[in-house]
Amino acid sequence: MSTQSVAIYEYLLENCIPLILIQRGRKEPLTGRDGGWQTIDDPDHAFMATGNIGLLLGNQKNSPVIAVGWDAYKPTARVAKQKLESLSARPVGNVWAMRTGRGGLTWVYAYDGEPLPKASSAGGDDALDLLTNGYTLIPESETSKIPGGGPYTWFDGHSPLDIPVHELDHPPEALLEYWRSFTPRASSRPDAWATRDDTLIAEALGPGFRDGERDDKLTRVAASITGYGLPREGREAFMRRAALLCETPFPENEAVKKLDSAERKFGQSAYHNGRLVKLLDGDAIVSDTPLDGSQW
Repeated sequence: MSTQSVAIYEYLLENCIPLILIQRGRKEPLTGRDGGWQTIDDPDHAFMATGNIGLLLGNQKNSPVIAVGWDAYKPTARVAKQKLESLSARPVGNVWAMRTGRGGLTWVYAYDGEPLPKASSAGGDDALDLLTNGYTLIPESETSKIPGGGPYTWFDGHSPLDIPVHELDHPPEALLEYWRSFTPRASSRPDAWATRDDTLIAEALGPGFRDGERDDKLTRVAASITGYGLPREGREAFMRRAALLCETPFPENEAVKKLDSAERKFGQSAYHNGRLVKLLDGDAIVSDTPLDGSQW
């Protein structure tokens, strides 16, 4: 790891922009025993940032930055570039900008407004990603284990050492309007961390989870009720009840701890237009009325 990269990681951590550890040669995060992402929050621990590194964005731990990704190698790249230019969104000015391992571009803006939806393949264009409530790889990451992958590199004059976070440009208003037009949706990740699952929630409240599946399903329930935006005290009550209703009761405190992992990966109320879940005399009531944020 170069001296410059160490200095960049220290700078980011000092400015409350957490980092996460990513699998070497790949883009997937390393996870701990609890299933949560392995994060680095303390500048004194910057030396731990070896291998691939991700920069947390937007809703994740209240990061003050968001990002735009343009996959220059994809067939729709030309159309995506035209869309970005029409929105005055380009990797110029005071933005952190890098070339990705497969030849794409990612640039980072400052942002302190209302949470934005994550819009991968925005508008059906798989060459355009609007990134928040997640992460983006940064140099010295490399994706050699992915076909066509390689090293990430900063554009000259566009690293965090060149442009302080408080001098970063905010996204153009036209880009923000386009970004807000997307409906937040659950992730398609196979581990279902971002899935709001009515069936799973109903199962948690009766008949409960069988031995051998309790840990996995309670982990998914924690993520699911976090995705609904249920207040923390309600989520804790839900997890305690679900733990007690398991075939063999699961330790309540261990079930509650799963909420911490869900919040680290998912944000505390990432999807305000999901369906509302309320606890009423121990029963889960799933509203058919979409949330618009005014209910909180």
